[in-house]
Amino acid sequence: DLGLQPLANNYLKKKDLEKKEKKYRLKVGMDANTNLVSINKPLSSKAMFNNTYPYRSSMSKTMINSFKNLSKLISNKFKPKKILEIGSNDGSFLKNFDKNITIGIEPCSNIEKITKKKGFDTYAEYWDKKLAKKLVRKYQNVDLIYSANTITHIKNLDQVFKSILLILSENGKLIIEDPSLLDCLRNNTYDQFYNEHIYVFSLIALE
Repeated sequence: DLGLQPLANNYLKKKDLEKKEKKYRLKVGMDANTNLVSINKPLSSKAMFNNTYPYRSSMSKTMINSFKNLSKLISNKFKPKKILEIGSNDGSFLKNFDKNITIGIEPCSNIEKITKKKGFDTYAEYWDKKLAKKLVRKYQNVDLIYSANTITHIKNLDQVFKSILLILSENGKLIIEDPSLLDCLRNNTYDQFYNEHIYVFSLIALE
C-alpha cells in the first residue's frame, strides 16, 4: 500500500498550489492465476491520457539515443515493410524510419498532432480491436509492431493482444519495452508503481 497519490503527469498551475490536490489510493498486488503484478484499482484511460498530456519522448536524450540504436537494429535484422507503433507519442521512434512505412497510434491528440505535422500517418485513438480492424482495411497487415512504455498502461490486456493478432502478419514481430518487475525488486524502484503503470511485467507473467 503506497498510500494516497496524485495523478502523475497532471501538473498543477502556480495559482492552484494552495488548493487541495485530488489523490487516489495506490495499492499494488499480484494475481495468483496470471502472476501479473498490478495496481489494484486502475483509473480510466481518459483520466490519464487526454489532450493536455504533457510528456514528450523527445525531452529525454537517453530515449532518443535508445530509439535511434534500436531502429538501426530493427532495420538491419528484420527489414520491415510496414511498422506500427502503439503509443507513438511525439514520433521520437518513428522518425528513424521512412514515413511511407510507418503508422503511429497516440490517443493524446495534442501530442499526436506533433507527429502528424511531421508527415507521419498517425491516429489519435486508443488501441483496441475496432482500431485494429480499421487499420487492416486500410493497410492490410504490418510485419513489425513496436511499443515502448505503453502496453503496461492498458487495462484490458486480452483486447491488446487480440488486436495485435488482427493486424500482425503471420511471421511478424512484436517488440515491447516496459519496466521489469525483477529490476524494480532488485533496485527498490517502487516509483515505477503509479497510476499510468497498471502493470509491471515479469517474464513469468508475460510467458
